[in-house]
Amino acid sequence: MNTLRFAHLSDLHLYKYKDFMYHEHHPYQSFCNVVDLLKQEDTLDFILITGDIAAKQEKESYFHVDELLAPLGTPYYWLPGNHDSAVLMKRIAPKVQVQNTNVFETKGTRFILLDSTDRQEKAVAGFLPDDELRFLEKSLAEATNTSTIIALHHQLLATPGSWTNNLGVTNKNDFYKIIDACPQVQAVICGHIHHAHAWQRKGVQYFSAPATSYQFNPYAPEFALDELAPGYQVLSIHPKTRRVHCEVKRI
Repeated sequence: MNTLRFAHLSDLHLYKYKDFMYHEHHPYQSFCNVVDLLKQEDTLDFILITGDIAAKQEKESYFHVDELLAPLGTPYYWLPGNHDSAVLMKRIAPKVQVQNTNVFETKGTRFILLDSTDRQEKAVAGFLPDDELRFLEKSLAEATNTSTIIALHHQLLATPGSWTNNLGVTNKNDFYKIIDACPQVQAVICGHIHHAHAWQRKGVQYFSAPATSYQFNPYAPEFALDELAPGYQVLSIHPKTRRVHCEVKRI
């Protein structure tokens, strides 16, 4: 079995109008530049987007993504962020080329995609309601001997002194209670903090992706942007070691 390689993108913050600017950043053009980088990748098994595809829940944003990713011929998956509408994404999914599933397996690794957004589509912070936690528990129980990666939008682990810490998953202990009993969980990946970071907790690796749009400075005590370039990360899993390796790519 060959090494598994996939691209992890997050926080596109696209608008209805492709020329829209935010904080002197051009989200659509940045995403185009990221796609140009993706075209140069040797082999990708799939692309995974962990939310905030849209900036203002505009349906055109999701079609912009498909227009650029579908021609690559690489399967892509998405899940909602706090700026998205999960309801709208489900309605649009059959009309585009996105893989419309929240559990899949590739090259011996199982992926579980969670929705950590407010069901009322108002709150910025994350929360995993009972039905989502039951789905996670059931999905893990179905494949106890299969290495598993969990993806969601909001971060679970804190960055010391960061203004983003109160914006992560607020009931993270409910999440930990489930995965701590499941040794097959290798890694948890997220977006939301517009910053590439890696943590470890009880043998599980945690990775946040850089934004394809503007970058945050999560080390500041108050909201702040960073001057780092937009980008994404490539995660690879060797079939023997099963260790997750992460490489950040920037435009």
